[in-house]
Amino acid sequence: MSDRRIVVTGLGLICALGDGTDKCWSAASNGITGIREVQSVSTEGCYANKGAEVAESSEQLSGEDYDRSSLLCIKAAGEALADAGYTVTADNSDRIGVIVGNCVGGAASIDKYYTDEFKTGSAKPSDILRMPAAAIANNVAKHFGLNGATANIVNACAAGTMSLSYAADLIRAGKADAFVAGGSDSFSSLAFAGFHALHALAADACSPFNHSNGITLGEGAGILIVESYEHAKARGAKIYCEILGSGVSSDAHHITAPRPDGQGQMSAIRRAVKTSGLEFTDIDYINAHGTSTHLNDSCETAAIKTVFGGHAYKLAVSSTKSMTGHLLGGAGGVEGVFTALALHDAFLPATINLQEPDPELDLDYIPNQGRAAQVEYAMSDSLGFGGHNACVVFKRWEG
Repeated sequence: MSDRRIVVTGLGLICALGDGTDKCWSAASNGITGIREVQSVSTEGCYANKGAEVAESSEQLSGEDYDRSSLLCIKAAGEALADAGYTVTADNSDRIGVIVGNCVGGAASIDKYYTDEFKTGSAKPSDILRMPAAAIANNVAKHFGLNGATANIVNACAAGTMSLSYAADLIRAGKADAFVAGGSDSFSSLAFAGFHALHALAADACSPFNHSNGITLGEGAGILIVESYEHAKARGAKIYCEILGSGVSSDAHHITAPRPDGQGQMSAIRRAVKTSGLEFTDIDYINAHGTSTHLNDSCETAAIKTVFGGHAYKLAVSSTKSMTGHLLGGAGGVEGVFTALALHDAFLPATINLQEPDPELDLDYIPNQGRAAQVEYAMSDSLGFGGHNACVVFKRWEG
């Protein structure tokens, strides 16, 4: 493993807050929510009817015959590549790859196939080819002509953050100069029905670190162009921030519930700080997983307190899922973009809907209104079903 520095040079984002990074970041900075009544699937007879859906239809996203998760990812990747000023040529295409996280794969295509079959018997076999999560990174690579290493990380809701970690590791190992990295997931009746059956959805908009009584599903994609500093400098790229290190771990505990003592998450945080060459007291801000379930919010808070000790009460911690909803495998990508912008723009987004916090949840969650703050080091955390944990540490770029 080399000591190559890793930087972020481009950002792309589409979610319920808007189409494009500027629109989404403006909304998040002003505490505007993208959570509304679900439109794309029927919620008749359901106790919950809130979601954070992207306004654009699949047809508006692209004319390609791909699943919606791929189309959302292509949209965000296109913006990120343009933002990075990255021109793909025959000479460099094999040195830039695609690593994206996803959770439910082509769930929207699964919905369509079985709905068509049961209602009219007219399901199209071509829809089957759009179902696998394994197709997403390949579709992005094909669209932009990227011939470098390609991987789909399908590790539940930690997948997007894991993709950033993996991309940085491969660049340090000399396997590539740059990656299109992040995560994507689409809204579907399959995912909605699954979480509804688990009674894991909030009846109203989710409220992280507050009532913590359920998630709100969202959709979209967040993409970061991650590349070596030497490569970015050589092509004169602007730089948003630096990725110092990361940590990935497993709870080895339960298929859905996080380990109660938080050891898995703490292991990922400790590894991230260690590989960054920092002390725990150096971290200023955490974009938390913050799903708004009692198990997640309480375990995550306890883990932060244990790992950071007294410094935990000096940290700023927020959950932007209070505005974007939970994008499952796409969450880490979106939250990675927000963390990069928090450092670059010296502004920390809020946790909205925070009115009556549980007494045991007593950290500074930046309630309801974001704040201007120049911080040096920030962390993005993601936790997923199956006990998957991932954490990435970012550093403000000083030029």
